[in-house]
Amino acid sequence: MSQFLVSVISLSVLSTLIVYQAVNEIDSLLRANLSELFLQTIITIISIIFLAISLAANTQQITMSLFWIFHLIFFGLTGFLSLVDSNPYYLTDIARQNGFLKSSIFILIAELAAGLGQLFAMQKFSGSRLPVASQNSLNRDNLIKRVKIVFVIYIVLFPFALASLGGFSFLTRTVRYSQNQIELPLYLESISTTLIQVPPLICALTLLHTDRKSFKLKFLCWILICWVVILSNPLANARQTTLFLILPLCYFFLKNRRTLTKVFVFSLILFLLYGANMVDRFSGSVSKGQFVVMSRSGDFDAFSQLANGITQVDRGDFPYFRQILGSVFFYLPRSIWQSKPRDTGVEIANLMGLRFQNLSSPWILEAYANLRIPGIVVASLFLSYFLAKRELLSSSHLRSLLVSSLFFGALFIILRGSLLQATGKVLFSLTLIYFVSRTPKGWSRLKN
Repeated sequence: MSQFLVSVISLSVLSTLIVYQAVNEIDSLLRANLSELFLQTIITIISIIFLAISLAANTQQITMSLFWIFHLIFFGLTGFLSLVDSNPYYLTDIARQNGFLKSSIFILIAELAAGLGQLFAMQKFSGSRLPVASQNSLNRDNLIKRVKIVFVIYIVLFPFALASLGGFSFLTRTVRYSQNQIELPLYLESISTTLIQVPPLICALTLLHTDRKSFKLKFLCWILICWVVILSNPLANARQTTLFLILPLCYFFLKNRRTLTKVFVFSLILFLLYGANMVDRFSGSVSKGQFVVMSRSGDFDAFSQLANGITQVDRGDFPYFRQILGSVFFYLPRSIWQSKPRDTGVEIANLMGLRFQNLSSPWILEAYANLRIPGIVVASLFLSYFLAKRELLSSSHLRSLLVSSLFFGALFIILRGSLLQATGKVLFSLTLIYFVSRTPKGWSRLKN
């Protein structure tokens, strides 16, 4: 209880200081709707409480901490500032025409359902342990064998995937947007980058979380880690891609280190606010980090995009389950399925007549676009329950440990959206995790 209270007080003080600094940088404040301000305050408080619960739990829930950090920053504090900022980001100005009350209510519903799912998983699985087949030397040998298989196939496919992206110059890029880069169809670019990035990450994670007795395995593990760090290239990749590759490696060093995890959580919050614009995506130059007023930055457009997206959904522009079908059949090119849905953020930008279309589509909007309010409730319960369960079982179950590590990196892509961008990479990663951790036929299988 003492750790919980300390976390609540610390997070409350930090949130207050963030709002105070942001308000000081806003020229003039608007007289906001009291109902909307009240809801945003409740949303922020709920985020702080469950973030503190995740950090103070007996089995510290690192991945769920990331979930609540996203809600605290992108929905709680950004939403509060969006209500009072007189000169916000243009998407916020557009959303303000229809009001934020409905989006705040939907965020509150999602947070309550997610909190309920997390508490249910904690009550059911806290202290649970599964049979640890990976402790068996034969199973360990099988695990290493499968990692080597993935690694060899990766070595074979890597030159072809790299060539499709422009060759060695793709690895040495210093800018994200360049006039000289090869223009590939989006699905081909996604396939090639996934083939280059995901296999070494899964191999590295598996070796990290496995007893490495030989020098060769230790050497291979650190070679893979260095390679993943190189591939993360923050100068040329989207921030969510860099996080997808780096955070799962961080998970290994944070697991079972309570104090270090708390330091990481507070550092990540500060990094999101002070490091968002350190790298210029056009020139590749790195500048000193400056505080970002979230309501005036496109990097924090999740709250305004939720409000704008709800307006478009309520106008009937998104039939039930249309967007999720695009994610399920992400591998089908548009030459075969010409009416295949685009990213939800792109669809909304088109409907709003915007030229810039690289807009986020937060997970609550994805759920609402597919199944309206029931979709928000179901998605919230499932996501929080799944993440909490896997982490609670990760101490004795290798597959759960690998899945938790993966989602620690993939969660920001999933939460900020769009779902279509995340689906292929996450499903391919889960397939490799299942392959390397699968119990051979004839052996007793692990319970999931």
